[in-house]
Amino acid sequence: MKLADISMTENDYLLLAENLVKCLNPSVVQFLRGKEWILATAASYEYVLFLSRLIGCKSFIATQRPASGLFKDYRENKGERKLEAIGSTFPGSEIDTAITDHLDDLPLLSAAHRRILVNPSKSTLNNVQIQRLNPTIWN
Repeated sequence: MKLADISMTENDYLLLAENLVKCLNPSVVQFLRGKEWILATAASYEYVLFLSRLIGCKSFIATQRPASGLFKDYRENKGERKLEAIGSTFPGSEIDTAITDHLDDLPLLSAAHRRILVNPSKSTLNNVQIQRLNPTIWN
């Protein structure tokens, strides 16, 4: 995505977001319905802006395009960086529930009161640190 987004238009991002909405896990959609929640993602800001609108998410944190525009300067919003971004954007807030499918989100899962893994890979499920957190699994 980081290389392709240079030539994408706003309409391209909207179409991408519309297609992504079709792939959302129904259990996640049902769980979030009627709740205040934050979408914290490593995905590019350019399409998360449209995606968040389509799914009714009022707040999101995503990977920003670097001012230089150079691939080497991208700093993906993942791992500890994602947790720090949540903390700086919403200081003093606690993470009630973390929902993810990525091992990269281990810091986020560790900080949450409730942890949910959605369609996790075998390597994620077999990770000792993940197992210690005893997450709920949704397939």
